[in-house]
Amino acid sequence: MNPTLAKIERAKLPVFAIGVLLAGFAWSMATMGDVFQDLFIYRAGAELPRRGCSPYDTEALRAEVTRQFPDDIEFHENCGFFLTPQAVAFLTPFALLPWPVARAAWTALSFGVLLAGLWRLPVPTGRGWWGTLLGLAVLADPLSSMVASLGQTTTLMAGLLLLGYAAITRGRPVLGALAWSVLFLKPHTALPLLPLAFALGGRRCGLTLIAAVVAGNLLGLALSPDPLGLPLEYLRHLADGHKVVKYNRVEYNPLITSWNSALLAAGGPLIELGIGGVLAGYALVLAVVLARCQGRVPDPAWLLAVAVAAVPVVCQVLGYEMLLLVGVLPLVAQRWPGTPWWRLALLGGFWLLKSLPVETANALAEAVGQGRLGQLVVAHRSFAALGILGVALTLPPKNYSAAAGRRFWGSTKITFGA
Repeated sequence: MNPTLAKIERAKLPVFAIGVLLAGFAWSMATMGDVFQDLFIYRAGAELPRRGCSPYDTEALRAEVTRQFPDDIEFHENCGFFLTPQAVAFLTPFALLPWPVARAAWTALSFGVLLAGLWRLPVPTGRGWWGTLLGLAVLADPLSSMVASLGQTTTLMAGLLLLGYAAITRGRPVLGALAWSVLFLKPHTALPLLPLAFALGGRRCGLTLIAAVVAGNLLGLALSPDPLGLPLEYLRHLADGHKVVKYNRVEYNPLITSWNSALLAAGGPLIELGIGGVLAGYALVLAVVLARCQGRVPDPAWLLAVAVAAVPVVCQVLGYEMLLLVGVLPLVAQRWPGTPWWRLALLGGFWLLKSLPVETANALAEAVGQGRLGQLVVAHRSFAALGILGVALTLPPKNYSAAAGRRFWGSTKITFGA
């Protein structure tokens, strides 16, 4: 083995050690009772069509949730299946498994893919500890534990995001597009990947991504009792039902990460984002990106970082979706040499702020009082998301440090892992 590769692989071993421990923690939770609530909803949504029901039948879904979690009344009244029909096809194998086995299988798949994605992070020669540090920033993040305890999709999606990026930038656009297509189980958080696929991998990559998403949804429709009516039912359910769940409303949940949460905490008006608001937000970010590039071809890592940093700002989502910010790490690895220390410190500060546990934020809010300052503290993830997007956008689209470029992009200076 190349000595440089061996050195880098040894540097990544602590990352895998922490990952295995975290996966073991999630695995142990998978054998417990009242955890993995979100995974249960996803699995129930995929199982309902086998019983002749629509996955978007809220009453049938909540009946399943009540049987599994009989003591959590608030959860019964605030749950719903909001994934695309594609999710029915993707999650059916887990619906066929007994619930304890499904939890264990989901944990193994999610953390296995995340660790594989972290393994593909680019690490410059002589700085193998960077890979360890960046991996630890993800695996030791309290958000990772929260996602594990809920059985959310974000651990899996974060790994597929990194794997898809590595494949596309290594000249395998079809493979990368297939990996990214799974993220469209939640299209509002995956939408930036569509123009990104065309920008990084060309027309072949973009069209493959579209074809894979369409094929996945068609397969999900074929597994449903009403294939023709399900797309319209999904759109109606998304528009009408999503905000019925109070966890998804800024008015009731200050932990939502989008810009309107920060606005409300700062004393601004109450704004609930719908589909139009999300599309307008993405359009604004795209306009800023085009203005920043000024006709020049930007670094792929910069485009990826801006795309994923826009998601928690533009979409009215909860903190677990911020695990997708692993897409910022390739840019950090690339720009570390030659970047002013204060920029990295600012990015690191916002990264730590988004990872602040809810219990700690609530304790701080109580300490400073329940006034405006306390509301600002509770809405810390929204301010962190705005900060990370701001830092990413203000970095130059191209890496103008010649020394950094030589160190990073030299033909023998970089490895994406074995």
